[in-house]
Amino acid sequence: MVETVGAQPRYIVPRPRPRVTVGRTIEVSVGCGTLYVTINEDEHGIAEVFLRLGKSGGCSASQTEALGKMISLALRCDVNPEELIRRLKGIRCPNITWQDGEQITSCADAVAKTLEKYLRGDFHKAKAGADASTPLNEFFEVNGNGNRGESENKSEIEERRYAPHACPDCGSTMQPREGCLVCDGCGYSKCG
Repeated sequence: MVETVGAQPRYIVPRPRPRVTVGRTIEVSVGCGTLYVTINEDEHGIAEVFLRLGKSGGCSASQTEALGKMISLALRCDVNPEELIRRLKGIRCPNITWQDGEQITSCADAVAKTLEKYLRGDFHKAKAGADASTPLNEFFEVNGNGNRGESENKSEIEERRYAPHACPDCGSTMQPREGCLVCDGCGYSKCG
């Protein structure tokens, strides 16, 4: 819908958020953790995208929330989702990762690739439920019998969190220092 001022079109006004939507939440591995992409549809097509970074708070989480709000606004203003995908796909951050043989270069890239697969129908065939889920191994260790044992202590989780990582800038091994991973080769650091 276009708002007019005098005889000139002024701004596009988004259609209201629907009261009821239907959608899916897709888990995507990104360089800074796990991104949950929720895509909801109404009778016009995709109406909104919610993004939740696995860890709460922080700059990355607020930026992904903002990205989801802007995508939702654009979709409710009838912007072609293919155009959004084209503009977001390939945006890079220092922390790239791989999922299902595909390189994920940033949260924006992950959202674009997830939207693209959603539009192709890849997630409509997905099986949801216990058989499709991944166990929460971060919180439970599995003993030799395959049974869950006691919860790991915080130091074991932190130790695994800071297992050797390659620097995304120069490829050197990053070292844990004061809650951050720091590269001795080039000085790159990642905190959190």
